[in-house]
Amino acid sequence: MNRASLKSLAILTCLWVSTVACARHPQPNAARTVTIAQWGQEKYLIYLPVYVAMEKGLFAKRGLGIKLTFTGNDDATFAAVISGSAAFGVGDPTFTAISQEKGFQGKVVASIVDGVALWGVTNNPRVPVIDKPSQLANLRIGTFPPPSTTYTLIKQLIEETPGLRGTRIVSAPIGSEVALLQARKADIVMELEPAASIAESNGFRVVYSCPRFFGPFAFTGLTTTQTLIEREPDLIQRVVSSIQEAVVASHRNPEIAMEVAKKLFPTLAGIVLEHAVNRMISENTLPQSVAVSDEAWQKALSARIAVGDLKRPQATNLGSERESDETATFTQLSSPAEPRGTRRWLPPSAWPSTADIAGSYSPGRG
Repeated sequence: MNRASLKSLAILTCLWVSTVACARHPQPNAARTVTIAQWGQEKYLIYLPVYVAMEKGLFAKRGLGIKLTFTGNDDATFAAVISGSAAFGVGDPTFTAISQEKGFQGKVVASIVDGVALWGVTNNPRVPVIDKPSQLANLRIGTFPPPSTTYTLIKQLIEETPGLRGTRIVSAPIGSEVALLQARKADIVMELEPAASIAESNGFRVVYSCPRFFGPFAFTGLTTTQTLIEREPDLIQRVVSSIQEAVVASHRNPEIAMEVAKKLFPTLAGIVLEHAVNRMISENTLPQSVAVSDEAWQKALSARIAVGDLKRPQATNLGSERESDETATFTQLSSPAEPRGTRRWLPPSAWPSTADIAGSYSPGRG
């Protein structure tokens, strides 16, 4: 073998050794892939906090790459978390409380939708704008199938409101609610955004606002397991802090949320998306903070108790990860000087202000 060949072999050997070393010892800045299971079969505008964090690089700057999977109904979403096929779930947070009764330690670590993000849509001219529950008397209400939050809340409303015995639920697969109206099988259907604004742009009327009726409500949360919380508090910190940054930035500058919405739904008219995002922000279903309030959590549990999914009340800190003093939450925020993995508990008052987070953003920048 000549000298040139020996030199080439030496170079190749060094390259091979370097490649193996990198594979065995990943670089500290390499992104870690984290799987999040999401309710439904596609992206929904109400989950903008997660999408803003993804699209604006908020997960990435914390060394995370997000793999989003669609799991169908709420029970399947939480099952993905329990089985370990997903580290986190985006769905009905009360399934963590239900799991507590069955001996499994599920926890909610962040609020994704803070309020019942459903709006009643109709094409029936006889259906008025609903100002009080009694106006739903004798109507057929279209919802997602059980055990979805939508079905559960409407069922509870019918059972607890005098005069609604003639009101009935017509459930349909996720995404086919408007078809119930078109087939005259329902008088009013409950829709998420952007479906509500799409229907409105097509001549349907939005006549009912669940956020206004129900107030603060733990509608959608980021769920995980107690095992993961204890084993990898640093991972929880990075994921939750990314979403917290997203919600604060979106309220400080709605153009950020609008830009992401238009990127995710390029086939929808801009005016439709603007209407939908403004509705979510103005009615506070897009949370101003990822902290799960006691009021919102207990309302959500009451709905599950009313329909028999949950046997008895629970303290908020059982299903929602919080510090023993009720003002604190699991969200952990590290200062630049802190090494990753430092475990700190901070109350919401200590989180970065809107100006601190959103001041550096402008549409078009990650």
